Amino acid sequence: MAAISQKIIGLIGGVSQQPDSLMIPGQLRECTNYYPDPSFGLTKRPGTKYVRRIDNSLDDGSWFFICKGLDDKLLLQVGYDGAVRLWDVQSGEELTVNTVAASATTYASHTKRSDLEVLQINDYVFVLNRSVFVQNDTVNSAAASPYGYVTLGTVAYNTTYRVTLNGTNFSYSTPSSGSLNANTIISNLTNSINGNADYVATAVANYIHIRRTDDEDFSIEASGGLSGTAIKAYKNEIADSADLPAQFLNNAVISIGASDETTADNYYLTFETTDGGNQGAGTWVESVGPDVNLGIDPTTMPHALIREADGTYSFRELSESAANAFTAETTVNGIPQTVEVTSNGNARWNIGQTFSVYNGGTGARMRLKVSSVNANRQITGVTIARAGQDYSVNDVVHNNEGDTFTITSVASGTIAGSTWATQYWSPRSVGDEESAPDPSFVGERITGISFFKNRLILMSNENIVCSQAGEFLNFYPATVITTIKSDPIDISAGATTRIEFRYGLQRASGLMLFADNSQYILQTRTEAFAPDTAELNLVSN
Repeated sequence: MAAISQKIIGLIGGVSQQPDSLMIPGQLRECTNYYPDPSFGLTKRPGTKYVRRIDNSLDDGSWFFICKGLDDKLLLQVGYDGAVRLWDVQSGEELTVNTVAASATTYASHTKRSDLEVLQINDYVFVLNRSVFVQNDTVNSAAASPYGYVTLGTVAYNTTYRVTLNGTNFSYSTPSSGSLNANTIISNLTNSINGNADYVATAVANYIHIRRTDDEDFSIEASGGLSGTAIKAYKNEIADSADLPAQFLNNAVISIGASDETTADNYYLTFETTDGGNQGAGTWVESVGPDVNLGIDPTTMPHALIREADGTYSFRELSESAANAFTAETTVNGIPQTVEVTSNGNARWNIGQTFSVYNGGTGARMRLKVSSVNANRQITGVTIARAGQDYSVNDVVHNNEGDTFTITSVASGTIAGSTWATQYWSPRSVGDEESAPDPSFVGERITGISFFKNRLILMSNENIVCSQAGEFLNFYPATVITTIKSDPIDISAGATTRIEFRYGLQRASGLMLFADNSQYILQTRTEAFAPDTAELNLVSN
């Protein structure tokens, strides 16, 4: 009888290729067709099961598995030519993919499997093509004509109020007695300016908005009162927000701060009247500057696979026009309500098992759930796990095991599509190209996509770009006046060798980032993951 050299308490340590002296008890050098499980020990690997032949697949392309829930698993194929096919994994049925726009087909076209990457965030499914260079859109914010305005600060008798435009004086002298108020001064100055065909003046409370008729630039000065400051003039920009008019023209844009190129703290405000009228009282809100590029071309950004309200799917760009064309909800007919067991096959079932059914006329995508079985474990009752649509009463369906069922009642219902379909890549909404710069992936390829700390992560060579917190499609700041915790994060590895990040894996300590020749970790040493606390640290190379 051989001597016992060691005792092994279990074989659940997994596979290790280390020498025996370094392996921990319970590890295996090889583990073929078995699954080490802490709860059940070493169990036989679950077998595979033939479900159904997939029809209409492409001869080439890339394949992806998408799990949107226990009863909603998809198989996606994207051909090298950009064609898109989609199947229900559990039934093998091909799902309807709506006509793909030419720009989306162009984006999805690729030459090798590694070009494409799919990221699923809950119900959101992004498709990234690593070979596409991101470009700026051709759309700019509205251009603004040069304008100036004057502010009346002091009302005084026997005083001359003067506005000088391109060297031409327009003035009004108040009387030495009698009735006098701000409206009188503003009205007379406005009429004087409008008497010159070169200018258009608009009076708004204690202010006068002035522009040239031909919208060309001009100079403006104002003086009045003993100190010369009873009336002040401003041109397109001001140094302090305290000088902003309390009433003004709707949609007027003004710059706050110095205008020279050495300063980066300029910001823009747009006046919005309270009642939406052309002029009056309102508020100044931060906005994008005039004639500023609005940001990223959505046709060059990751696209999305979106479930429509009628149960079909769309593969499209995430643009404002596509979002506006989305049908939020639609009426679907032939939704099964009750189903009866017609006959039993040879399989044995457990309560709670689900399965797909077929051959229900024009109906599709129904899954049933076993609710009761007899002593022989044959199905005696079912409930509907996923109703599907387009069925009729008395349609007979069957599963792959030979059980048959009859649909006994159907109904119609209003079905809502994914709320994700209304989202799109956000444009630059404040500042300009200097104060709110493009993310670093513009002009480059996006080489990886991931998710971390409630932010969408886009990788571009050695750069990691994180979206706004909670705003997955926004890579521009919400304000340029200050830095806030939820702002996008754009950080570089700063390595001495070329790095191309491709994959990210979430860990408790941070987001592990993988390149071909190195690994980094994106993390923060404080609770808040923000632009001023984010760190990108080397792990190995």
